Amino acid sequence: MTDGYEFIRFIYEEDQEETTDCNSRSTRYRYGRYCAALWCGNTSLNSDVSFFSFPTDARLEKWIHYSNRPRFREDSMVTIRGRRLCADHFGVSAFTNRLTRNRLRIIACPTVKVTNPRLKKLVPPGDDTNSV
Repeated sequence: MTDGYEFIRFIYEEDQEETTDCNSRSTRYRYGRYCAALWCGNTSLNSDVSFFSFPTDARLEKWIHYSNRPRFREDSMVTIRGRRLCADHFGVSAFTNRLTRNRLRIIACPTVKVTNPRLKKLVPPGDDTNSV
């Protein structure tokens, strides 16, 4: 039987990056998070940004829109709650602490949409109109 301290230590170790110690046989893995937005390459392993779970209330539709993933509408709520958007998709006003950007306001919605980087190269700078 484990006490509360052992349980907390287990959860903490579960969230650590992969480490191998000479004195220890165990290898601990960090269960990485990644941004669900299409064309966003942020993960917990390659960036220092925070990640936020999709909401289950009226804001969900806007989160799906800004993730560029319309197929998320077909997913169950359990699957949706497992998805995350990174802090780069939110404006500064969406955070309670603007310096660390690690806590969203209760009513926060994403405002920054990522576009396909390959398509941006095809449009000359300053020419975003469809001229014939």
